[in-house]
Amino acid sequence: MNEEEKGKLIAAVKRDCKITWSNSETEKEIEEKVYEREWKRYQSMRSFRHDVKKHLRVLHALGDRGDIEEIRKYIEEIGIEYNQNAVNHTGDFILDYFIDYVINEWKDHAEFSYEIDGKFPAEVDLNYRERCILWGNAMDNVEEALEKAEKPFFEIHISHGGRAVFVEMINSCEIKEGNILKTKKADRSQHGIGTANMRDIVKQNGGEITWHYEEGKMHVTISLLI
Repeated sequence: MNEEEKGKLIAAVKRDCKITWSNSETEKEIEEKVYEREWKRYQSMRSFRHDVKKHLRVLHALGDRGDIEEIRKYIEEIGIEYNQNAVNHTGDFILDYFIDYVINEWKDHAEFSYEIDGKFPAEVDLNYRERCILWGNAMDNVEEALEKAEKPFFEIHISHGGRAVFVEMINSCEIKEGNILKTKKADRSQHGIGTANMRDIVKQNGGEITWHYEEGKMHVTISLLI
């Protein structure tokens, strides 16, 4: 990493973290500590993401053998590796994983910004498969929209009350050809499958999901029962 990239990383961490230090430490020393910590975490997460498909192949092979106990042990080991490097943005570790991926891909972009507030209550009744489909497709859509934006940003706002949790996801978005969202996918027949899957997951769990475009921003609003 060159000095410019290093400076951007430190600036991003300063923006997103509340840092305290003793009187004996200079700002330069603190910057070096922050840089070293975040760089190690970034490298670990990058390595983990690179190996995810390999982990899935091993789990598939263990499933073919019917070795449930080995699958359980392997998943526990992967979980420990991930949790050592994960950042708790929302309280949902699957959504946090996809958020971290997008942030790490875009953090060096000079105009990129993001905002996340609120936490999920523990009672949201979505299984791992459903959460992976819902949040994975949601953040895929965010990242695809960021690629077309002059000033890429996203926001995630989480609140809850009564028997529901509400998630609002907002991102920069450029719309052309009327109200048709363009896609980067080579196979355009696949365009829209992700959003349809998101809708199915939410509906199956008694919730609602809407998409709304306004003045360069895409708003996705999700309600889920708790």
